[in-house]
This record gives sequence, structure tokens and C-alpha cells, in this order.
Amino acid sequence: MAQGLLCQQGYARQICKVFPVHAQADAVMICAALETPASVIVRFTVERNYLPVSVGEHEHFYHGGEWNPAIADENIRAQMNHYLDGFLQLRQELIECQKNS
Repeated sequence: MAQGLLCQQGYARQICKVFPVHAQADAVMICAALETPASVIVRFTVERNYLPVSVGEHEHFYHGGEWNPAIADENIRAQMNHYLDGFLQLRQELIECQKNS
């Protein structure tokens, strides 16, 4: 597996050349927990050495595009936004498949 890809998979502390030496976490695991027509609740776990360091959840409102509560950590916010982009793309693809069925 290419080094750049490993760096993005989490747990790359000893592999990735640009991994922050003093980072408190090795990985952030993210999943959608509950979707309604108006929003989606997204949960995350920050891990170090495969153990949880912190956990949380934020609700993203489709109309207005904001997180509640606001995500203070810039790194987690960026990862949550990236996850949400993929989630919404997959959701749209599923809608299109259902229309064409």
C-alpha cells in the first residue's frame, strides 16, 4: 500500500513522514448514527494506540449546513466535513438508484 494512503487510514504514527510527532491521537473513527429528513447525527471516536481518547457526536442540519454543537477542534471538523461530503454523495447515489429502479 502506498505511504500516502497509509497516512490517511489512521494508525500511521510510525509510517507516515508527516505524521505530527506529538499528536495526541492516532486515528479518528467517524460514522453516521441517525438520519432524519432535516439532519444527520454523526459520531466520532478519537483513538490512540487503538483505545478511545475521546468521543462525541454532532448533528448536521441539511438546511443551513451547520453543525450542532459547533465543532471546535479544527482537525475533527475537517474530518467530519469530509465524511459528511462522502455520506451525502452516497445518499444521493442511492436516491438516484431508487428512481431508476
